[in-house]
Amino acid sequence: MNVTLYILYFFFYSAVGWLMESLACSGAQKRWINRGFLTGPMCPIYGTGAVALTVLLTPLRAHPVLVCLLGMVITDVVELITGILMEKLFHTRWWDYSNRKYNFMGHICLRNTLYWGIATLGFMYLVHPVISLFLGKIPMTAVRVIVAIILIIFVIDLIAAFKNAADLRKIKDTLKKLYDKFSGAQEENPDEVDEEKRELLDTADTLEDIREGNRYKKHNPARILRMNPRIDNEFKRILRDIKRILSDQDERY
Repeated sequence: MNVTLYILYFFFYSAVGWLMESLACSGAQKRWINRGFLTGPMCPIYGTGAVALTVLLTPLRAHPVLVCLLGMVITDVVELITGILMEKLFHTRWWDYSNRKYNFMGHICLRNTLYWGIATLGFMYLVHPVISLFLGKIPMTAVRVIVAIILIIFVIDLIAAFKNAADLRKIKDTLKKLYDKFSGAQEENPDEVDEEKRELLDTADTLEDIREGNRYKKHNPARILRMNPRIDNEFKRILRDIKRILSDQDERY
């Protein structure tokens, strides 16, 4: 097995997955959405899934039924692990199947599992044979150079994405603490309400600026909000909660 070539497969299928996801989400939202958590055009979950299928199922290509069944298992495992890791990283879900029947932890569900089984057959018997033939014609020296360049860019992009995620996590945690602090001040010590209110308003304004991309231009967490409506909706919900509790406070005092 040529490891360098499989790394190239990973990057190639990550880019293809990014394109499919971006087009699908853009069509649903009626605006362009750069799908994924990286700045570059990659969704690593697709590259990981494709490489896993290629490595594990190529020896079984003579048994299509087994390929289909194992493809369901492999893709489910990749999707489940990725979903859990992304939730830990961003404190939110990038997809959620909780409202579908026969789901597990909201990260995988039976309907998608069946889709992945069919997709595995198409991938193993139609798509990958053509792609591997095409990429296999590239001289190995060129492959190594291409992989090295993309790998460097990928690592830099990954570090920036983790930093953006950490920024969002800090902002969200700060808002939650301020929200709880303000709520407690209303109940326990009304004299401190104005001070807590000013702090909460300042933080809410900062969050609005972040959502509009007016702050953190160098490492912009706003991009994560723009490219993932689910996360953006969660931050908008936090802002609505802040505005509601401030409105309630104005009516009380």
